[in-house]
Amino acid sequence: MAKINSHHKNGQRISSGIISGVIRFSLLISLLMLPACSSFSTNPIRVAPPTISLDAPKQPSPTALPGNTKAPQTSLSLTTSPSLDSGSVSEPYITTVQELTNIRKGPSTIFEIIEVAPGKKAFPVVGTYNDWWQIKLDASHTGWVYKPLVRFSGNTEAVESVPSPPTPSN
Repeated sequence: MAKINSHHKNGQRISSGIISGVIRFSLLISLLMLPACSSFSTNPIRVAPPTISLDAPKQPSPTALPGNTKAPQTSLSLTTSPSLDSGSVSEPYITTVQELTNIRKGPSTIFEIIEVAPGKKAFPVVGTYNDWWQIKLDASHTGWVYKPLVRFSGNTEAVESVPSPPTPSN
């Protein structure tokens, strides 16, 4: 191997043997570190999947506070949709399939939108007119949805044909 001399910027000579020694040492360290780097991909860390508990959290029993003679009041409101698991559905219903579905006052786009239903919401069907379902919104209100925008479940023969309400005047 030929010896090549280099000059440092302030004029000092540095032997090429020292330079090649530093390079060899760096390569040796790199080769020794290589197996350590590849161990990350060949030995993954295994983590147990999360567990989900369906038990309701235990609520502490209310305790009386000084000067407080009333027990805390709790209210619960429950709204149900027709069950898909019941085997036989006695009442025909529709389920919205789009993210948002317009519910109108009558069976046409010229009627006012009275509600916008979120996706996967079920409504009982009470009537039909052309390409529209009349649905029950609550005990005293109905609305209309366009048939191609919803999924119907039940017996279509059980749904009564109903007349359209009068068209709105401008």
